Amino acid sequence: MIASNQRALCYLPAHTDPRELSLLRKVFARSRLRFREVSEKELSLPIGKLAGYSDCREQEAEKSSSPLPEPVLVLCGLPSAKISELLEKMRETGASPIACKAALTDTNRHWSFYRLYEELCREREAMANSAAVRHKRA
Repeated sequence: MIASNQRALCYLPAHTDPRELSLLRKVFARSRLRFREVSEKELSLPIGKLAGYSDCREQEAEKSSSPLPEPVLVLCGLPSAKISELLEKMRETGASPIACKAALTDTNRHWSFYRLYEELCREREAMANSAAVRHKRA
């Protein structure tokens, strides 16, 4: 049985190999997790609304209506152990790694995929800069 609040939202750019979507669907089905592919038209909607929460509101008007350049995965309602297990299964099946991934939170559920993507890119850049600083010190 699939828990109603546990699901994955995934945006895949149009240039993504269709086999990737098939691999992801298999992983999520085997994990008894609902999977929802997010279309380009839905990128400006609140993530929580896409996850099935009716009380989600958009916090700001969206600037962009273009596709995102890379996949984005949002895991909703999963405990950390289940997230780790799911990511391991994705590696085992040979699915391409998804660099931009997040868990749904009370804060980001009101964001669009555009806003989440921007935040994930900022975090990735900050981590890379931090690693570069540590490397220079060593």
